[in-house]
Amino acid sequence: MKRIILIVLALCAFTSAAYAKVLDIQALTTPKGIRVWLVEDHTLPVLALSFAFRSAAATDPVNKQGVSQLLSNTLDEGAGDIKAREYQGLLRDNAIDLGFDSSRDYFSGDVRTLLRHQDAALKLLKLALMSPRFDAEAVERMKQANLSRIRSSLDDPSWIGARIMNDRIYEGHPYALNVGGTLSGMAALNAEDLRAARARHFARGQLVVGIAGDIKKEDALRIVDQVFGDLPATVKKAAISESVMPAFGKPIFYYRNQPQTNLSMAWPGIDVHDPDYYAAVVMDYIFGGGGFSSRLMDEVREKHGLTYGIYSSMANLVHASRYMAGGSMLPKNVAPTIAMVKKIANDMLTTDVTDDELQAAKDYLTGSMPLRFSSSTNISGALVSLQLNNRPVTALDDFNGKINAVTPADIKRAAARIFKTQPVIVLVGAKPDGLDVETVTTLPNVTGGK
Repeated sequence: MKRIILIVLALCAFTSAAYAKVLDIQALTTPKGIRVWLVEDHTLPVLALSFAFRSAAATDPVNKQGVSQLLSNTLDEGAGDIKAREYQGLLRDNAIDLGFDSSRDYFSGDVRTLLRHQDAALKLLKLALMSPRFDAEAVERMKQANLSRIRSSLDDPSWIGARIMNDRIYEGHPYALNVGGTLSGMAALNAEDLRAARARHFARGQLVVGIAGDIKKEDALRIVDQVFGDLPATVKKAAISESVMPAFGKPIFYYRNQPQTNLSMAWPGIDVHDPDYYAAVVMDYIFGGGGFSSRLMDEVREKHGLTYGIYSSMANLVHASRYMAGGSMLPKNVAPTIAMVKKIANDMLTTDVTDDELQAAKDYLTGSMPLRFSSSTNISGALVSLQLNNRPVTALDDFNGKINAVTPADIKRAAARIFKTQPVIVLVGAKPDGLDVETVTTLPNVTGGK
């Protein structure tokens, strides 16, 4: 037994060393104070640069929901002296992948280019960040695209359920608002709103950058200051409080004319910096995050045939952590599914997981790690995510050890923290049998405000 333990420890150490070798991360700071994590890879003449500002939709005014989303759509619709069609043509002709995105917490972007087009790619990125045109035609075109997206989402029961759930589990907090915008709010946005959002988000002090590809450290530092160095050092940042999970009530029901009912359930989560976070990651895989390997799928689908699929996931934001589960089923199966999910959740906090379950979870979580780094863009994006989560540069090397250290007692403790309260439940579609529900007929933050 002692020899076996030594072999396992050696394998864990080897795996961590392999990750360190595969992702030899250099943590750098440019002369202008911008944080950059770099992974040099000189096998292909490709450069990927990802970045994120620690400011996004959570700071959008209530009457301008979606303005950060629209900003992400319009930054590459012409910049400087280059109009939209010419700008897009330059991206296409030089095979440059450039895009922007806005979430609740972060405004981000990525550029990927061949080295021979690096100068053109960086110039276009800098122009988009520093001198976006926001021409009336482009702004209106992107507004109409977003309005079309919102209207089409009204036919998506999963989107409807998420909209209602976010309104309830983040009640009274900016996270409850609609990142994608409302119909009236999006229609009213203009170029001045976009300039205000840009000024609110873009500053060097809330910026992190990740670079992967065929580039040396000195050149990486130079191009980051070249692209981002003219941004203001700081901006006034809105104070955002922590979001407290509300108490549960009756299941919330929204009727749609469809044969099935979509079920969503939410509990308090565990923060990414909490000592129990890695135990929660393993617990989630066993509970519902492991697909057909999970208890939810085995019990609810395979053994009882109540649904085609049911899953769980961790939802971690900067100012809130939640734990989610859901699926869709016939209305007669909703009540027994809810009861079964609650029973499985209670089992997680009262009974040790089996050795086989625990080992399978650990094998998957540690073995799937390399799949996250299948391209230069994935690597640069991961470097940004690690920085946004305030992880150390050794985080990837430490991951396997932290996962492998999780015990059944750790899982029970994490489960007790998550499942100690009753879940918030949202139902969308056909009315479920045998449940006393709170019926809602208006979707929050879709047409206008609440």
